[in-house]
Amino acid sequence: IMGSSFQYNITAGFRVVDAIQQTLVQNTAGLLKAGYNRKRLQIGTTSGNQSETPHNATQRAGGSMPVAAGGDSLAINGHTLFFEQGTIEPAFDPASLAIRGKGFFMVAENALPGARVFLTRAGNFKFDAEGRLVNQQGMFVVGGNGAARVDASGRTVGAPPLVTALPDGTVDLNTLTLANVGAPHQLQISGYGDTIYRVTDTSGPLKVF
Repeated sequence: IMGSSFQYNITAGFRVVDAIQQTLVQNTAGLLKAGYNRKRLQIGTTSGNQSETPHNATQRAGGSMPVAAGGDSLAINGHTLFFEQGTIEPAFDPASLAIRGKGFFMVAENALPGARVFLTRAGNFKFDAEGRLVNQQGMFVVGGNGAARVDASGRTVGAPPLVTALPDGTVDLNTLTLANVGAPHQLQISGYGDTIYRVTDTSGPLKVF
């Protein structure tokens, strides 16, 4: 027989508190990260649970089978991102960029047709061995003079146009393609890190410019 509803709810409460503490630590550490945006947890409740006591166990085939016990417990229902204008500091690296105002840099996970595209506000870029502009994770910064084409699923139509270094080792800003979505706070953090975001159904599709 499983633990009581009370024990279940206490455990769920500790999980929520732990998640809040981790988020506070991440948001504090993010103050030192280029392009980091705060996230706020959405705390709600779940109706019922799968814990029970001997008094509410259902007798089947000579044994006790777990049934849902009443009562709500705290739960993390998701998170919301806050995109606030951060401080822009001068940089002497010709590959370091920043956006003042709305919008995101687009980064592709590879240079092949149909590459997935993600969004980021972190402009601490660098040039790879072939002179292509990449982020700290090695993803390619998308260019194309605003002509980059991306479908509703966030994949490039054809090979993504890449930004490359000029002969003097700088970036031609006119070649950069930026993007935005209707509801940025509904973007989701990707597996590439907490400053790289993926488009969701609720965020709306990419608007490239």
